[in-house]
Amino acid sequence: MTDFVSRALHPDGNDWIVRSLLDIDFYKPNMDYYEAEFLPDVRVTYGLINRSRQFPLALMVDEAEFRRQLDHVRGLTISSTEAAFLSGMDAYGTRLFPERQVERFKKLRLCEYKLDRDGEQYTFTVSGPNRDAISWWETIAMCILLELKTRAVLKFMKRHEVEILYARAKDKLYNKLKLLKQYPGIRIVNFGTRRRHSHLWEKFVSEMFLEVLGPQLSGVSNVLHAMQLGVTPMGTNAHQLPMQHVTLAYPDPEAMRQAPYQVLRNWSSIFPQPLRIELQDAYTTDAYHRYMPEDLAYEIARTYRGARQDSGDPSEECRKQIAWYERHGVDPREKLYIFSDGLTHMDIVKLYLEFKDQIMMSFGWGTNATNDFHGCHPDADAMFTHLAGVTLTWDQALSGMSLVCKVVEVNGTRAVKLPNNPKKITGDQTLVPFYKVVYAVGDQVSQEVLV
Repeated sequence: MTDFVSRALHPDGNDWIVRSLLDIDFYKPNMDYYEAEFLPDVRVTYGLINRSRQFPLALMVDEAEFRRQLDHVRGLTISSTEAAFLSGMDAYGTRLFPERQVERFKKLRLCEYKLDRDGEQYTFTVSGPNRDAISWWETIAMCILLELKTRAVLKFMKRHEVEILYARAKDKLYNKLKLLKQYPGIRIVNFGTRRRHSHLWEKFVSEMFLEVLGPQLSGVSNVLHAMQLGVTPMGTNAHQLPMQHVTLAYPDPEAMRQAPYQVLRNWSSIFPQPLRIELQDAYTTDAYHRYMPEDLAYEIARTYRGARQDSGDPSEECRKQIAWYERHGVDPREKLYIFSDGLTHMDIVKLYLEFKDQIMMSFGWGTNATNDFHGCHPDADAMFTHLAGVTLTWDQALSGMSLVCKVVEVNGTRAVKLPNNPKKITGDQTLVPFYKVVYAVGDQVSQEVLV
């Protein structure tokens, strides 16, 4: 078992945070395949967005170390063992990637990045054509920055404090899993790569999932850990795909309304049914259903495995999806609904009990599984006073945060994401009113975004 205390107090050599290009979420290679097939020449810019502005990351994380870790990843390649894993991946009933895509993986090198400081925050962007696999940076950049934040706090802790911290965190995680174990119908996927406490802690969490939950663990999103632990890599797709199609259609309102459905058509042409999961909320779920052509709606209701909820009230969104299936003559009990928006273990139990007889469910459990150290520091409410300009308690300094990496520009046009929760809107704020008119989005109910 990993000695977290020794690793925290005495880092191992260079102590690289990301040591493999497969230390990513499973949806990254999937979407890279999609983009190579359908959007190879589209030039996209991605940028990090810190939604938890109380964390002055540029004051907490040393810029030189941030660059050193990023530069290290640029020197990584996919090994022959990793390529063989991707090539032979058949967990979904068929070989997932054709040989041409596996060859792309073998040649993969991460592109140049741009890192600057904007006051107390960092700005990180990558730009280029999709053929250069630029979106691979998304989860990697997030993992590096957040683990450097973790290390910046841990290095000021005494040995006994670090021992107590990890002992309490392990106990806290175990008690969460014990509760979930009481409901054998609950199925969990570890979705916690992007905003994890550390790469070692994420793997430990997946190992505990396996030991405690057993068959209730459906899989993990981290491709490297799936390979190492012998479990199924699991993931769907992300907002970057509809955002690209919609931005390419801008400013034609009707073309913008129809653009997200191109993802559905393209995706189903290259991926098997188990990986066909709708992500409906890039421009609100209501608009997604409102403007979908009826013939396509009937086709998707039958040929897609299910849908993923990522914003808005989860109960309300699930009820809408159940009603949508019923309107299109499909038994929702034969479909899968994936909850994945900032779930706690209590959220999982509540949603399972509410919908267990109405629809199949899976829970993509992320930051609250792999980065929940709330209340674990022995002096949690004391102020963390070791870094100038940082006014946080120890508890706050060690907590998870809401950091994302989103599409900000497509072929020179600024992009917008307009989800069900207005606090998760991203992109050019001057364009948001136009997008709201295009998609007929009225008043929205805000939910607090904690992770």
